[in-house]
Amino acid sequence: MFDLTLSATLGSTLVLVWALYRHLMRFRGTLEAMGVPVDWTSDLRGHEMQYRRYDLDCLNKHGRLWGRYVGQRAELFVADPDIVKELLVKRFEDFQDRQHFVMPEKVTMYNCT
Repeated sequence: MFDLTLSATLGSTLVLVWALYRHLMRFRGTLEAMGVPVDWTSDLRGHEMQYRRYDLDCLNKHGRLWGRYVGQRAELFVADPDIVKELLVKRFEDFQDRQHFVMPEKVTMYNCT
């Protein structure tokens, strides 16, 4: 009886771990399919990371266009002024998943977070 319960628990745990792994990795490969070099540096130590140095290291390592994954989200870094102008001015309407930042009309010390 104990062996059956242990094997059922172990089997269920393995299935859950596999399903979680598949869920978290389902968008991996998106940047690679577009030909974008990916930096696989882990940001688990984000509080110790110096982002300016990280960006400069990636710029020297990958060039003016690279990407990374944060959880399931793919992030694209662009350091080429021509591409930035193309994206932000000429093709602005093509990007539907932009973040919208709501700012109060007047920023004071009390309503600033």
